Amino acid sequence: MLIERVQSLNHDQHFVDICGSRNITVRDCVSNNLQDTYGTATFQIDRAKNLGIWGLLLDGTNPKNITLSNNRITSMSELVLQLGHDQSNVKGLKVVNNTINCTNKTKGQIAIGNDEDTSISKTDIIGNNITLNNVNSAGIHLVSDPKKSSKTSQYLAIP
Repeated sequence: MLIERVQSLNHDQHFVDICGSRNITVRDCVSNNLQDTYGTATFQIDRAKNLGIWGLLLDGTNPKNITLSNNRITSMSELVLQLGHDQSNVKGLKVVNNTINCTNKTKGQIAIGNDEDTSISKTDIIGNNITLNNVNSAGIHLVSDPKKSSKTSQYLAIP
């Protein structure tokens, strides 16, 4: 599936929620999120489990082959790109050439990160332009529990 050249002026939830899906590309989109509310990550990628989304088969399918490229994101939320949620194992993830502006000056933000209970394998995070406006923020922060991950997962924490 291709999501291309879509603009979100403001949202109080996720701009794009990729749940239990495979072979998804989101490119050349613009998202301006002025909300500082829990759960307003611009992109959320997770498996199909315990979500209760209408019409979604909750069979535990993990996301695979997801590409986020050339998107322009301005956000106030705590976590801008939430790569994994609800014990997901994200495989084949590419986050390439995005421009991310974390605009919250009063609270720390993470531009690209994942939940503690998630593993991410076969990952490319390349050429992103990240602007941080708070000393408690992180551009890329991937931390997982090694007991719950596969041997191919990568762990990376860059302040």
